[in-house]
Amino acid sequence: DPITKKSKSEDYFSNLNFEDVISVGNESIEFDSDKLQIKIIDGQHRFYGFEYISDKDSFKKIIEHFDCILSIFINLPYSEQADLFATINSTQKPVNKSVLTDLKALSYEKYRKLHVCNAIAKWFNEKSDEKRQLNLWNNQIKMLGVGKGIVSQGMFVETISRLISNDTETKRGILFKFYSNKEYEQIFFVLKDFFGAWETILKKEWANENYLLCKTVGFIAIIRIFEFVYADFSTSGSNSFYDFTSAKLKKFQESKDYEDLFFTSKRFGSSGSEANRMSGIILDKVYN
Repeated sequence: DPITKKSKSEDYFSNLNFEDVISVGNESIEFDSDKLQIKIIDGQHRFYGFEYISDKDSFKKIIEHFDCILSIFINLPYSEQADLFATINSTQKPVNKSVLTDLKALSYEKYRKLHVCNAIAKWFNEKSDEKRQLNLWNNQIKMLGVGKGIVSQGMFVETISRLISNDTETKRGILFKFYSNKEYEQIFFVLKDFFGAWETILKKEWANENYLLCKTVGFIAIIRIFEFVYADFSTSGSNSFYDFTSAKLKKFQESKDYEDLFFTSKRFGSSGSEANRMSGIILDKVYN
């Protein structure tokens, strides 16, 4: 374990009288700051975060219930301090993006858009369309980025968030009006009709590990297609978005471009540009 390995130094205490400098009690460690220099090799940002707690009573309550695991080294040579720092920061595993998404979504006030999209992801992972006998995304989203599923929670949330964005520098998300009016269930129902049409028309490819349709590149592509199809539907006078989308997808399915290998890695890569290419081909067959 690189965190607890012994120093190569033959004797940590050769230049220091341990008992004169450090006093170890049952619940505390005290040291003479004039005689001993303390360095935090890793974790200093989290440690100094306590300085932002201005209220002393609040600080005391937090400290009383806060457990912090430390590895303490005495007389560790500079070279080994550097080696320890490099080892920690080169081998640590980053936090799963889906976990970060789920944690941020707990704060409705600060991350309202993320909170809403995360709730929609959870709805889809738990629900199906019983009326149409469709599974949709039921148990197909890897919640917290692990376990059963074909697409990660983080990617699902990030991709649908563009539909309710309010980025004035580019363009407002096509479902922003529902988000602005706090009609969150309406966002879910619109997407439910859209995904339902895809599963109905392309049943073989839907939620199938052998195809890209519901994997990252395919999901990004169909959300981009959603923006065009929903804009068209909004001015069409049609009463059913499910039927409207189904009719569009049938046109693609009947085109010469559609084949058994269309939604496979033999036809597309996994990059964002490939998602653009996939959506472009489908839209071309749907509208031309």
